[in-house]
Parts: sequence; structure tokens; C-alpha cells
Amino acid sequence: YYNVLSWRGPGSPRLPSANGVCVPTGTPLRGARPDPAMVVADLHAHTTVSDGTFTLDSLVATARDAGLDAVAVTDHDRTHPDLGAPVVDRDGLTVVRGIELRVALSSGERIDLLGYGVGDDDDLRAECDRLQADRRDRGRRIIERVEARLGVDLGVESGEFVTVVGPS
Repeated sequence: YYNVLSWRGPGSPRLPSANGVCVPTGTPLRGARPDPAMVVADLHAHTTVSDGTFTLDSLVATARDAGLDAVAVTDHDRTHPDLGAPVVDRDGLTVVRGIELRVALSSGERIDLLGYGVGDDDDLRAECDRLQADRRDRGRRIIERVEARLGVDLGVESGEFVTVVGPS
């Protein structure tokens, strides 16, 4: 499903908010808007930089072909390296540089937090690097446990495993 949100305001750099509805993926949205001023966006899309199936270019093309006006790239624990600014235009589609972070609340509950219009920040980059190192280490430990339990060599490096399986 697309996350479809709308907002009104000519030239507003803010992200769409309010009036959220969902429509099945693949539903052509061009011409189907009840209000021609409505902006249609997917605000939670992943690329192959994390666990998505589309490259950035194919995500942009697919979103544009579906009639979307904007898409937020919210890969797990990192911003997309090919997005040079918080909001860019790619082939007539507004692309928002975002991030999805898993956050532990004081209650112990874990939630996924989405950030939009993410700027270039040294502290965030350092935290993302730490998260990626933790992910690789966790993948390595999983591979070692599976190999030990099955008594086999899977022949998989932890970096390959994390890329194939994606984040948990």
C-alpha cells in the first residue's frame, strides 16, 4: 500500500500531513484525486540501501509512473548516499531524504521512528555508522551460531548476510 497524504499550500517545503488514506499499491493515482490541489506521496519507502527491492532510480521511476508527486526515502538506520540534500527533485518527482530508526522507549517498547528532510549531520552519521557496525556484528554472530548448530560452513560473510536478509 502507498501511504497517501495530502496538504494544501503552493510551494510549501513542508512534508504532506493530514487527510491520510491508503490505496492498494499499483493503483494509478493520476486523475483520481478528489481535489486537484492534493499532493500524493509515499512517506515510507525503502531502497536497496537497506531492505528495499528498488534502487533509488527505479523507486523514483515507479513512484512517478504511479502518479505520485513525492516520495520519502526512509532506509533503515541510514540516509540514502545519493540524495545530496534534504529535499531534491529527481525527474519531476520530489524526493525527501529520510531515515527509519528503531527506538527503545523507557517502557522497553521498541518503535520505528521516521525522520523526514534529514540534513547532513556528523552526529547522525556517527550514530548510523555505529548502528551498521552493530548490525554486521549481530549478523556475524547469527552465522556463527547457525554454522555451529548445523555443523556446516555456510560460506557467507556477515556483510553479505546482512545485505541479503536486511535489518531486523
